[in-house]
Amino acid sequence: MLKKLPRYASVFVLSGFLTLMGSNFAVYGYDPDQLAQLKTTKQCPDCDLSRADLQDQDLTGANLQGANLTNVILVFTRLSQANLQGAYLAGVNAYGVNLQGANLTGVNLYVANLVRGELQGANLTQAFLGGSNLFEAQLQNANLTQARLPFANLSFAQLQGANLTGSDLRAANLFHANVTGANQQDMNLTGAHLQQALGLITP
Repeated sequence: MLKKLPRYASVFVLSGFLTLMGSNFAVYGYDPDQLAQLKTTKQCPDCDLSRADLQDQDLTGANLQGANLTNVILVFTRLSQANLQGAYLAGVNAYGVNLQGANLTGVNLYVANLVRGELQGANLTQAFLGGSNLFEAQLQNANLTQARLPFANLSFAQLQGANLTGSDLRAANLFHANVTGANQQDMNLTGAHLQQALGLITP
């Protein structure tokens, strides 16, 4: 005959069950329902998608305004014309991401991997990209007005026709970057590495 569990044992089992039920959030960080919503509707403003794997997803025109995208995988993800205004993207792996024409106003891209990213015509006004890797990134005609890029790697980046007015490029690496035709008014280049930069207007 089965013995009845003592009360304290029942509480322990219930506690373990609840812990297990909540483990998805602890391990993955994101809300699975919100991730499914994004993939189905491309609408997920203010969602928590931290640590989600969105590699190679087609999210063209998606609304992710104010979303938490910390440490998300965006390798080769298509986000052209997407609305990411005010989103938090610190630590994302966005190698080869397509953000052409995207609204990235005020986003946080601290130490993001944007190597070979396509950001032509993107709006990065007042965005924070401190320590980000933008090696060979395509930023032609992008709006980087008052963007902060201290210690960012922009070597071999293509910035032709970009608006760099008031941008903070202190200690940034602009080796062989191309800024031909860019608006370079009031840029802060203190300590920046400018060797072989193309089109740079120096005082």
